Amino acid sequence: MTLLRHISASTLRAATSVLLAFGALTTSAQILKSETQSPDTTRFFRGLQVMADVVGPIQLAVSDYGQYEAALRINFKDRYFPVFEVGYGSANHEDDPVTHVMYKTAAPYGKVGFDYNIMKNKHDVYRVYVGARYAFTSFKYDVAALY
Repeated sequence: MTLLRHISASTLRAATSVLLAFGALTTSAQILKSETQSPDTTRFFRGLQVMADVVGPIQLAVSDYGQYEAALRINFKDRYFPVFEVGYGSANHEDDPVTHVMYKTAAPYGKVGFDYNIMKNKHDVYRVYVGARYAFTSFKYDVAALY
């Protein structure tokens, strides 16, 4: 008789656990609300962002190399951001006491690219970008060893 009572108690516990788990699943399914996508009513052009490198000119003034750089990012619907960048980099190292190598170069460069905002709420103040750039430069350099 105790064996039968033990089996029926175990069966009752298992059945209760299954019913409670099933009830929790159906309850959570009822909480979900179906969201309908409302049409995006934001205007296409949302603004410009003008950027400039502040550290590059300071770096050029206190060291052997640096650059000037400016960029323009255009905002389309808070999702698409074409980017245009231009700059001028230079390096001028007169004499190295260890290697005795002297070099000098200057190069204008340009970059064209695209950023995409991957945030679900694209109109939020925070943005996470995924993007790509194509860059081009033309440069000349002089290298000399002073022995």
